[in-house]
Amino acid sequence: MPEQVPAVVAPSNWMAWARWGTVALFVGGGLLYATSGVLPVLFASAVVAYLLDRPIRFLGARGLSRDGAFSVLVAVGTTLLVVLVTVVAPSIAHQIGELSVQLKPALLGLRTQVEPLVARIEAQTGQKIPLDVEGIMDVGPTYVRKLIDAPDARQAAQDWLTGFFGSGLAFAGSLLQLALLPVFTYYLASEWPRILDGVDSMVPPRHRPILHEIASEIHRRIGGFIEGQVTLCVILGVLYSIGLLLTGIDLAVTIGMLSGALFVVPYLGTVVGIVLSSLLAVLKFGVDWHVLGCLGTFAVVQGLEGSVLTPRIVGKRVGLHPLVVMVAVVSGGGLMGIWGVLLAVPATAALSVLAGALVRGYRQSRFFGG
Repeated sequence: MPEQVPAVVAPSNWMAWARWGTVALFVGGGLLYATSGVLPVLFASAVVAYLLDRPIRFLGARGLSRDGAFSVLVAVGTTLLVVLVTVVAPSIAHQIGELSVQLKPALLGLRTQVEPLVARIEAQTGQKIPLDVEGIMDVGPTYVRKLIDAPDARQAAQDWLTGFFGSGLAFAGSLLQLALLPVFTYYLASEWPRILDGVDSMVPPRHRPILHEIASEIHRRIGGFIEGQVTLCVILGVLYSIGLLLTGIDLAVTIGMLSGALFVVPYLGTVVGIVLSSLLAVLKFGVDWHVLGCLGTFAVVQGLEGSVLTPRIVGKRVGLHPLVVMVAVVSGGGLMGIWGVLLAVPATAALSVLAGALVRGYRQSRFFGG
């Protein structure tokens, strides 16, 4: 009787996943270690290239190559930067200079309104309110003037540059990374479709449909968030500026556009705008209806944003509850500072898509179905 040869047992799926996962872990860890010095600038370049991909495709549909579309976007960005530096910044500096001249008379008028109120409150409560209007009058204009005092600005810049150049290799490394950012962004933006095709070719064919579905949903949500937020920032900045101009405060357009721009971080622009506009209204007009006008401007615009603008412009493309957005922003700020705040909503939207895919996979598994 011939000897039976034992059948070859094929490795189970989980063993294959474990083996390839281990290989990928070691290879990925080695790449991260080897590129740790340039990884931050590479990541930043990848983010910028991703953001530029949609406008590049838009221009490409109108006959431009990817290189030509990238050049057009760079030219537009450079023009806006030049306008900001040569036109907008000097105008803001001039308005701040006028504010520094008007600040002491404004505080003097404010004192005539505040001191009787403070005295009345102290008489009724028996508690001393530590309000030093004289000290504010002496110190306030000094600090405002420092913002535009050219000699102080030059000295501060000189001190900063001295310390920066004194760091030697650190300065050289920072300068090199800054120089590499546009170079990396150009190559990544130019080769973005090929990069995606290369990543796709590494995925087993049987898993590509689900991967394409997840990637498309993440791209849709993040793209919807970015486009919606940029549009909202512009519209809110214009509406804030119009409302503050009607109240008659100084730096109305500056505060309005700043508040609109800061709306990219949920709720930050509203808080900053209310504080700055109310402060300038009090300094110029005292405590009167102008303060209520500033508060009313932000209340009306925020109501319009929540009931009309956001539903129509962003809609449900992000798919996150407002409570989830607030938790994500606070958590991101605690973990990564300002970068965590900026990336909190897109990252949470991507994670929500992945979590949804995992839940669907779990419900379709044999374990869940019994």
